[in-house]
Amino acid sequence: MEDSIYYNKISDIEFADLVQKRNRESVSHWDKEKSLKSVREKNNKEYLGKFVEEQLVDERYQDIYSDNRQFTSVRTIVPFLAARVTAPEVTPANGNDLSVQFAEDFEQVLQKHADKQNARAQVRLAIQDLLRGERVGVIKMRLDGAKNTIIFERVKPSNLVIGKRSKLFEEPDYVGETIKKTIGEMLRMFPDKEDKIRKLFGIPSEGKIPLLVIQKEYKLTEEWMWVDTGESVDLVVGWRWQNEVIGKIEDPNWNKNGKNLIECQMVPYIFFNFLNDGSGYIDETSFMEQAHNLQTNYNKRGQTIADNAKYGGTGVPIFSKKAIDQKNAAKIKFSPVQRVLLDSDDVGRSFTTWKSDNLPQYIVEDKYDDRNSIDNTWGTPNVFRGEQSKNNTLGQDVIVRDQAEGRLSDPVDCIDDSMTRFYQLLAQMMYRYFDEKKFYNYKGNDGKFVSIAITNAEIAKNIGLEINVKAGTSLPIDRAQKRATVMKLVEIGKVGTLTAYKELGIFDDPEAAYKEYVTEQVDPAASISEVDKKVFSREAYQDLLTVLAGKKPEEREDINEDYINFLTNWLLTDKYMILQQSKPEAAAKISEFVDGVIAKAQRKLDKMQLQPQPETAIMPPEQMAAMGAQQSQGQPQPEQPPVPVPM
Repeated sequence: MEDSIYYNKISDIEFADLVQKRNRESVSHWDKEKSLKSVREKNNKEYLGKFVEEQLVDERYQDIYSDNRQFTSVRTIVPFLAARVTAPEVTPANGNDLSVQFAEDFEQVLQKHADKQNARAQVRLAIQDLLRGERVGVIKMRLDGAKNTIIFERVKPSNLVIGKRSKLFEEPDYVGETIKKTIGEMLRMFPDKEDKIRKLFGIPSEGKIPLLVIQKEYKLTEEWMWVDTGESVDLVVGWRWQNEVIGKIEDPNWNKNGKNLIECQMVPYIFFNFLNDGSGYIDETSFMEQAHNLQTNYNKRGQTIADNAKYGGTGVPIFSKKAIDQKNAAKIKFSPVQRVLLDSDDVGRSFTTWKSDNLPQYIVEDKYDDRNSIDNTWGTPNVFRGEQSKNNTLGQDVIVRDQAEGRLSDPVDCIDDSMTRFYQLLAQMMYRYFDEKKFYNYKGNDGKFVSIAITNAEIAKNIGLEINVKAGTSLPIDRAQKRATVMKLVEIGKVGTLTAYKELGIFDDPEAAYKEYVTEQVDPAASISEVDKKVFSREAYQDLLTVLAGKKPEEREDINEDYINFLTNWLLTDKYMILQQSKPEAAAKISEFVDGVIAKAQRKLDKMQLQPQPETAIMPPEQMAAMGAQQSQGQPQPEQPPVPVPM
């Protein structure tokens, strides 16, 4: 980095004082006033089922009942909410054709970049954090210099400190993230800060840094903060180790002296919140906390029932103190392989068993009530979980499932809000960093291949476009219901055949299937002709690819008609014409290869035509007449030599 890009309106010492003060203020607010750290630990223990460990006295002799409905609820909701990446929606900057076309292309670019950089997996992890009781889910967006592209990273909430002063949907006043960097990575980030880095980490000021030292990893704090100098308010990012700032710069994702794609600066973090009153970026509570007491009581009822089943069946052994000591009595279980020796003259008087009575029905009912209340808190009834239903009809199951999905409409809306910020930030960073062309390929609605090249110069021509999301596009597609609806529309004639082919998704190429159907209905003879024209030879295709790769294919002994027809037809395609324009040398090699194959086939044909043909024996007319007379008189015919058939 050059000195000129460093933020020099305040010194490193002043910046360190500011960020440390804001960090302490935020940690004190969230951990001491809101008990965020202890809440997260408790929720994590609840999710993983580690609360069972607190009930164990001696796992060798103790059975613990645990049916973690919280864990099951999280695993039910996460795949539903993160089934797909929410689709972006771009409104053109104006109404002219070029602007409209760019908006359509830019939608695809944003979507394809998100898919390519595994955004769905990162969003899924962030939503999972939120549901596990972290009270916030976080994704970070940054430019990866090694890959020269924009990447997404899920940030563990425990590694992040968010300022308390900003409300939800306002830019956070402070964000501090704990990151790990090696000495080598720090030197690449701050090449002109080598002397300071050497001094901070106790490396000699001269000489080559040993490899083991270069690879040593340290925890740094990356901090984004709004700095008010009195003259301006600047978004600054700095990297600090302990109390020392290694470097600080103004927001690199913002063009301070020019135009920008978004209206205001953003810290490069996307926050996911569900149960929030708008006062900050940490939720007030979580589903996990609201169902905690219910889960505790549910397990207690289950333990009671399990113990009753155990003691009601086998019972509890009771011994006389004089017959056996307490230490040995604690080791006894009802087992056919165990032997118990009692120091007693009369075993019947020194030993007995106690068996429990039947439990009242209300205990079982109370357990089921707790279970239903947990499911109701999460909005995950048994049908939604995929469990066996007790409903009498399929229609009842569908109603229950739809109601459960309705309960999750609020989290879906919250995800859409977060993904709006996601795409706005992504578009701004593309505008800032895509100096060179980036290509995005996809299959269009017509099934044809489309390639889009995007640069910041193209984006700059469309300043003023608006970026939003298509609501609800993150939800899974109910393919069975979709197909049933399409088939019903086909039956009543309310949908086109081509649209039905596309929506059913049973054809790899719905346009080709529709064309074949129409041709067959209008002109069956033409349909048969089209089938005859479809020639494919795998051997010819493989040899063609070998030539295109600059290699010589192995000579084939037998070349059939399909082989030759495939090659000659390929020379008539657009692919060959484009190859002639872009790579004339490769096209010449293809032409030479095909000419050689045809010449070889022609030589073989000429050779076959020059071979002498076997003579056919011709019977004289007198002999034929005599044979006819014999046949008419019923006389036996003389045996004749076989007549050769010309080959």
